[in-house]
Amino acid sequence: QTQSGQATQINTLNSRFDSLAVGGRNLLLGSAIAYSSTAYSTRYALSQAPAVGDDVVITLWGELGTDRTGIGVYNTQGYNKIAQLVKIADGIYQGRGKWQKPMNGTTPRTPNDTHLNVYFYPNGATSQSRIDRIKLEKGAVATDWSPAPEDVDAQFVQTNANISTLQQTVTNADNALSQRIDALDTAYKSADT
Repeated sequence: QTQSGQATQINTLNSRFDSLAVGGRNLLLGSAIAYSSTAYSTRYALSQAPAVGDDVVITLWGELGTDRTGIGVYNTQGYNKIAQLVKIADGIYQGRGKWQKPMNGTTPRTPNDTHLNVYFYPNGATSQSRIDRIKLEKGAVATDWSPAPEDVDAQFVQTNANISTLQQTVTNADNALSQRIDALDTAYKSADT
């Protein structure tokens, strides 16, 4: 190839890389709470909703029930599918789409932008599906699972509360032990006289 041809290819590749959007941030709360059920659907609260038209990637780690044919994901209600998840590896399903409002004709259904609904098709199937983890992220490139920052913050708050409770328990035990020692010391001294 000529030098100008190579430069054109490099510019084309650069523009492709520049247009890639990688989110990385999990927008789902409680996304690592194990779910196993024969139910048709489940839902996950959104920590924040993407803007209408944003590219999104949904990755689900788990298993589709034996008589189930697919997994669809929706914004809050079962209208206007965001993506159909497909199996990309054993135990991993993924789909890409554009974030949209659930619509009733031209009117947005409410509530919206509160949850990601996950449906295991078809509705009449009875086998058990399982979700080990799930991730909704902005962009066109999927990244490995990570918790929503709000889940990590909540874990820190809970850990701090547990530490405070433990510190209070230790302080109470120390005080009780000191009182017993003082009482035994007093009793010993009076018996000695």
